[in-house]
Amino acid sequence: MFHHRLLSSWDPCFMMVVLLMLAACSQDPARAGFFGGLSNMASGTYDQRQQALETQLQDTQDQQVQKQRELERVQSQQADVQRQYQALQQRYAAVNRDVVRLRKTIQSGVKNKEKAAVLARKLDQVEQETRLLQSGVQDYTAQEKVLRQKTRDLDLMSQEIDALLAGR
Repeated sequence: MFHHRLLSSWDPCFMMVVLLMLAACSQDPARAGFFGGLSNMASGTYDQRQQALETQLQDTQDQQVQKQRELERVQSQQADVQRQYQALQQRYAAVNRDVVRLRKTIQSGVKNKEKAAVLARKLDQVEQETRLLQSGVQDYTAQEKVLRQKTRDLDLMSQEIDALLAGR
């Protein structure tokens, strides 16, 4: 009986202490102490926290996959631009070789000095326009179009030079 009376007299105090300790516990399982852990387990906070962390992890992984795809797309575009640039550099080199070849042909083979001077001025113009194009424009498609036109111009000049050489 004494034991029963002791518990009943301590019962409200004990309950107050337990309630105060549980009330002072954090809802964050990472910061909760022993009593907070008991409270969080009973209330389902641990499960909620675990679910939130799993959702956050999945979101982060999804973002990582999206960023990886974007990186691959950008790298592919970069490779395309690099190929276009290299092709243009080859075209520029070909135009420059044609200009040099035609200039030598004019100097060594065309006897009509007036015609030779006209053709030399045309070559100077093509060479100057090509240099300006190469140094200024960043639009590879526009450069390619102009280079094609310059190549046609050089082909026409080559035909004109050949006709002059045949008539000497």
